[in-house]
Amino acid sequence: MKAVCQAKTFTLKNGCQITTREACATDAKSLIEYMHQVSAESDNIGWGAGEFNISLEEEENILASRVNDPHKILLLALYNGEVVCTCGLDGKNRPRMRHSTSLGITVRKSHWGVGLGRIMMNELINWARSTGFITQIELSVRTSNLRAVQLYLTCGFEFQHRITRDLLIGGDYVDCYAMRLLLQP
Repeated sequence: MKAVCQAKTFTLKNGCQITTREACATDAKSLIEYMHQVSAESDNIGWGAGEFNISLEEEENILASRVNDPHKILLLALYNGEVVCTCGLDGKNRPRMRHSTSLGITVRKSHWGVGLGRIMMNELINWARSTGFITQIELSVRTSNLRAVQLYLTCGFEFQHRITRDLLIGGDYVDCYAMRLLLQP
């Protein structure tokens, strides 16, 4: 059975109020639009402008399959009804791997630096703990994305290793750090 993640409202450092909730299939259209926007705003994610090529039907199916999967969650942060952040965990249900999950987060540039990333990270970490079986969260982050690296460190993540030539952006190879948070000893 999947751990529940209740909708919540938070006030950001800039005074804006956002609502967080789990994504569902009816969010597919707005999520596709959001992904196109953030991919054009940042080189800190795994796809570039125009590279998020998922159809509405595919996105609906992906979201619908996540809703009942106890190893996966996608949280949205909404400001005035618009998606401004996604933060998700993607785990596996195989017995040897179910303790571990991968984290991904994107934030719309208009909401950088106002505490939204920390709120979403805390919500996901709390959700992972509530499952009773997820004991580690893994992620990769560009070595040059110092703001994100600092956020992850203050959330308790530790460096595992450097991944050289992990991304190819504009013809240049980019290194990333593999990081991990242990939730239980």
